[in-house]
Amino acid sequence: MNIIEAAREQKRLKTLMKAMKCLELNTVLSGEESFTLFAPTDDAFARLPSETIETLFKEKSLLNEVLTYHMAPGRVMLAYSGNHTSVKSVQGESLSITKSKNDVTVNGAKILQKDISCSNGIIHVIDTVLFPEVLQSADAVSIKNTFQKEGKA
Repeated sequence: MNIIEAAREQKRLKTLMKAMKCLELNTVLSGEESFTLFAPTDDAFARLPSETIETLFKEKSLLNEVLTYHMAPGRVMLAYSGNHTSVKSVQGESLSITKSKNDVTVNGAKILQKDISCSNGIIHVIDTVLFPEVLQSADAVSIKNTFQKEGKA
């Protein structure tokens, strides 16, 4: 199974699958190129303010920034990584992976299920939607304004 097929089998990733389809990233993650997907659960999306979700689905450039921040080129197997590592996301910013005795986190998000092997990559299910640094402290309205000011929207 490829990443998209394996993600669909995870019943708790419906919102992510809807977002991927909206941007046609499901085509990219169904291809032959290898990726690692840090996949937020439906509960993770549900904890976001409804305005943020609405803005992300309306502003595809914002949604693209967020979703590609959850993707890294190649296969990142957490069972074999060191105590602390960093991987560059497809979006361009780095993701920090930290292992402790009991948990593995990516940018502070707890990894609920790791190392789901697919024909074209790896999936790690996470408990939080990650936002690139440029968006972390902003609400939905200022997220939109930030991107418009920077010419990204």
